[in-house]
Order: sequence, then structure tokens, then C-alpha cells
Amino acid sequence: IVMNELLDQHARSLGDLRPALAALEALEQSLTLQCEAFEREHTGLAAGIAEEAAAIRQQCDSLEALEQTTRSAQDVRCEEKWWVKNPAVQPDRRLWHCPPASPTTAEYSQLESLCQQYNRAQRALRYVEWLQHIRSLNNKLAQTQAASRETNATACNAEDWAAAMAALALLQQTATQLQGSQCVHLRDLASCVWRHWLSALTAQLAQNLQAALDAMGWPKPQKGDEQEDDPDSRKDFGALFQRLFSVSQAAGQGALLPVQCLTRPLSLRFQFHFMGSEPTAQPSYISTAFSFVRSNLAQHQSFLQNKVQLLVQGSSTDSDVWSLFAQDLIGLLRKKLRFDLDKLLPSDALEPTDDINPTKHTAESLDQPQLFLSVCRQAFAFDCEMQQEYEPPLPLCSAAITDHGKTLKHWLQTESDGALLALDWLLTEQQQPWVGAVAELQDTMRVPRCCEGFVALLHARTAVCRALPTHALQALYASRVVRELVDEFVAEAATAARAVAAGADPSDLAADPDLTSSSAAGGWLEQACGVLCGLQYVQLGLGELGDSAVYLALLSNVRRAASPGSTPRTTSSSSIASTPATSVVSQPELEEGFFHSDQQQLSDLKAQVSESVVRGLGGVFRLLALPYQAQAWVQAAGTPASAPSAEEVLPEVSRVLGPALRRLQSALAVLPLWLSADALQELWPALARHLASFFLRDVVQGRRFDAGGARQLAADVAALRALFAHSSSAAAPDVHLREILEASRVLNFPFRTWAKLHGLAGMEQLSKDFVQCCREQGIVGLPQHIVRDLLESREDFVQALKK
Repeated sequence: IVMNELLDQHARSLGDLRPALAALEALEQSLTLQCEAFEREHTGLAAGIAEEAAAIRQQCDSLEALEQTTRSAQDVRCEEKWWVKNPAVQPDRRLWHCPPASPTTAEYSQLESLCQQYNRAQRALRYVEWLQHIRSLNNKLAQTQAASRETNATACNAEDWAAAMAALALLQQTATQLQGSQCVHLRDLASCVWRHWLSALTAQLAQNLQAALDAMGWPKPQKGDEQEDDPDSRKDFGALFQRLFSVSQAAGQGALLPVQCLTRPLSLRFQFHFMGSEPTAQPSYISTAFSFVRSNLAQHQSFLQNKVQLLVQGSSTDSDVWSLFAQDLIGLLRKKLRFDLDKLLPSDALEPTDDINPTKHTAESLDQPQLFLSVCRQAFAFDCEMQQEYEPPLPLCSAAITDHGKTLKHWLQTESDGALLALDWLLTEQQQPWVGAVAELQDTMRVPRCCEGFVALLHARTAVCRALPTHALQALYASRVVRELVDEFVAEAATAARAVAAGADPSDLAADPDLTSSSAAGGWLEQACGVLCGLQYVQLGLGELGDSAVYLALLSNVRRAASPGSTPRTTSSSSIASTPATSVVSQPELEEGFFHSDQQQLSDLKAQVSESVVRGLGGVFRLLALPYQAQAWVQAAGTPASAPSAEEVLPEVSRVLGPALRRLQSALAVLPLWLSADALQELWPALARHLASFFLRDVVQGRRFDAGGARQLAADVAALRALFAHSSSAAAPDVHLREILEASRVLNFPFRTWAKLHGLAGMEQLSKDFVQCCREQGIVGLPQHIVRDLLESREDFVQALKK
């Protein structure tokens, strides 16, 4: 309209100029004639005429401009006709061909008002179109719902159902497209209608599917009671399951909705029997709940994997019907566990947000730690069984324990307290816990009651650790329960070892002639032997457990977690995730074994107890052998030797040394009754070395000998050697008595051999010949300076050499 007005205005202006142009043309002609006449008549006025001609030219230029304007108007008319023939051309392109105009402010306001009216009309038209679209989709879905409400659940045929699902998808797409719209009412209407029909179709299909399941006799009966179901009901079930699956996909839930229909009857049974008022709902009957879930998983696995799974194949989402079914049933177990554990937890272990009445369960929970442990252990054992039986692994029902921080902490504390309480009973309630029974056979392992009970207790806790479903839980249990139990036993063993060391009084042992368990000295020796046997037994037990699969796997996972660049696996429990790998075991245990440090401590305690026994028995021998050092033929250095002649000394044990050897013999005879063969083999070499050192340091060195004294010493040393050889089941103890045996051999050398060695020993530096000669005579263990001193102690040979 504006364009036409502008064109008309230009046309009117051009029409008004046409008479003027005609007049100007006539005027130009008349002037030309007049100029020609004037030029002919007035030839002298050329200059004036030239000026007038210039003025006329200017007027002609104006006329040319007018003619150009006329031609532009004609072009506009032609363009106007072309516009009429081509209406698809944009208006702004049309106006671009028009000469610029200068509309007024009022014209601008009028144009803006017209544009606003046009936009409102377009929005209203579009709004009506969206409403009609939503109404048509709503009508299609209403028809589908009406068909599904018929008596026959599958009255809605496949084509109508496909159209309904397409309508539902379009409705969802419409709601998505309108998310960015400024029309809040239309946007909310589309979303509300989509949610309404999604919920309505889900409820109606779930009801129909439940009826089909009832017709099929779902859940399946136990084995032996199976009956063939109706093919028609199986067909209805398949169609309804697929339809509900498609609706569930539209809701973004995969196969969750139809699977919930499968688990609903089992859920009702579970809640009635195990979470209601029935006797089986008590925590003490939780094993029946595990059996219920276990049997239903095994019973329906084949049907769900081989038949129902085929109904969802080819879908856009990867839905595993069996996994969802198992997840729902295990979710029931989690609720049951949470329900029972909240009853058994003490009031201070409950979260402030727990929906539980504390006064209702506090009295029960404080008196039922064993029931609490039983519930937790059954949950962990169930998870292990499910992980071993099914692939891929099923969800863990023990997440009800591990995801609840205070429950997990209370379980670990209860496990640790129970283990420590059992160990305390083994150490305090029994009489003489560190003394074992007398063994009939010598090689029978002598185990004190407390050590045997501790190893059995450790095996039981290892079995609990092995039954935990994840490596993180196993590491946590090993570091919190097993480690505390072993550390407590090692501390008690150290206390027993200190008691043995404090009771090693040689005077008491020397005063007891029989060394029986009824006497104080015999009781100390029996307890010391029991501690040795117990430490050895526990050390062997720790070695066997350290090589077991559970601890080897634990160390392997800790090494993997502690390696550089490794990514720790996340767990559902904050307590487990916050436990660093290096806090479970130390670096030596990572390299040697889980119980390496404990075995090392037990070895040190065994060495300490063995040293106490050796010191006690050796002290008894030394006390009883004091008169042996005061014999006439064994005198201090510098005292004239007055030993008897060789004929007067018999090669028998000295009468003065006899009591000491008899007491040592009685002790060595008692030790096999109180020590195992392995413990005895570790003890007697240390005792032999102790007595050999006593003979060499306190009897032989610093004294003078003649032939009779040397022969007497040889007889006494031979008796000592025979005593140890008879009491030990190993080879002859020449290695451990080597020093005193070689010293006796040096003192009993023939004069020729003695003189040869004495001459070599008189040099300023001992030559290689001296060393070679000693080796030829079998002297390899004694230091060379002691050999030289022993050569000098043969007083009779020295006097003979001087003469």
C-alpha cells in the first residue's frame, strides 16, 4: 500500500510537469526563430546573443533532467507490472528499487502497529495448530487405552499399538520442541499430556501383564510340580511384555517396568514372610530369606534368559532381563538386611536420619553381638556364592553393610572384639595355658592349649576373610581384625617370654634334684618348653596361612594398587575407599608375606626363650661343677702342678664332675617329654655350645695339665659328648662341642707332635706350617692363639723340653 502511494505521488508530480515541458519546447522554438531573425537583423550584437544562448543551454539541461525523471517513472511502472507478475520477490528487495523516501513519524508508527498485528495473528494461528496437534495425539492414545481396557488384554492389534506408540513418541518430541518456547502454558500442557499418557499406559499395561502372568501360573512352581502353561496365555504374555517394554523405553527405563511386574509377586511374598509380623521376619531367621532369593534366582534363570530375553532383542537399548530380575530380588535382601541390622545396632551407631525408634531396639541390640555377626557373615557368604555361580556377577546385597559407614565400623569392631575375647579366654580362663600335655611319642608336636586355640581362631577368621565378596573388604578385614588378633597374641607371647627369662634362676634349678613339673624349677622348665613349642607351632601356622590363596591374592591386589600409575578401584563404601593400600600391610610384608613381621617377632621370642633355658641349665651345670675346678691336678696358672701320675687316673668321669653330668643328663631326659623333636633340635645345640664355652673358658684356659690331668679332661669331655649324642636324635654333636673336643685333643697330643707344634708356635709370627700341622691333627675350630696357650699348659712336656 505504501509503495503504491509513493508511485502515485510520483506519477502526479510528473503529470503536472508535462504542460510546463510543452511550453518550454514552444518557447525554445520561438526563441530560436527570434535569435535567427535578430542575428540577421542585428549582426553586431553577437556577444549578447551568446550570453542568451548560454542561458538557454542551462534551461535545456534542466529539461534533460526532467526527461530523465520521466524515464525513471516509466521504468518504475514497468517494474511495478513485473512485481505484480512475480509476487514471491521479497518486499525489501522491491523497495530497494524505489527511490528513497522520507516518511513521517506517524507513518512509521502506523507501519509498526500493522506489523505487530500481523505477528499476533501468526502466533495465534501457530498456537491453534499446536493445540490441534496435541489434541489429535491425545485422541489416538485415548483410543488405544480404550482398546486395552477390553476383557481381552490384546484386543488392541499391532497396527493400532504401533500408531499409539508413534503418537506417544510424537507427543514426547513435541514436548521436547516446546522446551525453548516462551509460551509456558503450551509447553506445560504438552509435558503434562505426555506424562499422563505414559503413566496411564504403563499402569494399564502392567495390570494386563499381571493378569497374563497369573494365567501363566507365575511365579514358576518348584521343580517336580511344573505344569505346561496355556499357549494362548504365553502369547498374550509376550505381546504385553513387548508393549510394556516399548513404553518403558519411551520413559528411559529400558526393561525395568516389565521386569518389575515379574518380581512383584515375589516381592509381596518376601515382604509378607520376612519383613512383616511373621516369625520368619526375626533376624535369627534371615537364612530363610537368603534361601528364598537363592532358590528363585536358580529357578527362573533359564526361563528369563532363554525365553523372555528374546522379547527385548533388537531394541535400541541393551537390556538384560535376567540382571534386572536378580537386581530387584537382591534389592529386597538389602532392605531386609537394613531392617534387621538397624534392630541389632546399638543406639549410638544409628544415623540421625534413620527412620527407627531408638527406644524400641536399644535393649535388643546391646545383647545380640553374635546375632549381628551371624547376619553380616551370612550376607557376605551369600554374595560370594552368587559371584561364583553367576556370570556376570550380581549386585552385592552386602552393600547394605558397606554403604552404611557406622554399620561397617560396628561390624569390624564386633569381629575384632569377639576374636580378642576368645583369645583372652584362651590365655586366662584355662589352667597353665602355656603348658602342653605329655606326649607319648618323642616326635609328637607339643602344643600349649592357648597356641592351639589361637591357630584355630586364626583359621576361623581367615575363613571369614575368604568369604568376603571383594578384595577391598578382605584387605580391610585383614588389617582391622586379623592383624589386631595376631598383634595381641604376639604381645602375650612376649609377656610369657619375659616371664620365662625372669624365672631362669640356676640356684633353684640346682636345688631341685628331679626337675618334675610339681616343683617350682620343674614347672618353670616345663613352661619354658611349652612356650618354645607354642611359638614354633604358631610360627608354622602363620607360614601356612601366609601361603594360602586369600592372603596371596590380598598382597597381589595391594601391590597392584600401590604401584605407580595405578588407578584405584572405587567402592561403594567410603570407609573402604579411604583405606590406603599401604596401611594394610608394611613394605617387608609386601615382599616376604602377610605374616612376615609376626614370624620374625616369634623367631626373636624363640631365641630369647631358648637363651633363657640354656642360661638356666648351663648355670646349674656351672654351679654343680665349681668343685671340679678345684681338683689337685687342675690348678690355677703359676701354681706348681701336683697332679697324680698317669697310672693312678682312670679314663672315667671324674667323681667331682659326676653330679653335674647326672643333673644335665636328667634335664636332657626330661626335655624330650616337654619339647617336640623340632624344638629339641633347636635347643640342644645352643646348650652344647654354652657348655663347651664353659669348659674351654673356665676349666681349660689358664690352667696347667700333666698327662693324668689331660687324660681325665679327655674322659670328662667324652662323657659330655656321649651325653649329648645320646639325648639328641641328630648326628653326633661334634660340631657344637668342637672347641672343647679339639682342646682336649691338643692337651693329649704325643710328645713328638706336641714338640713339633710347640716349636712352630714359638716363632714371632705363626707360620703357614703351624696352621697346616694343626689341620693335619684335626684342629680346625680353635683359634691359633688358644692352641698356642694350650700347648704351653702341658706342664710336664714343658719341663721335659727344658731338660
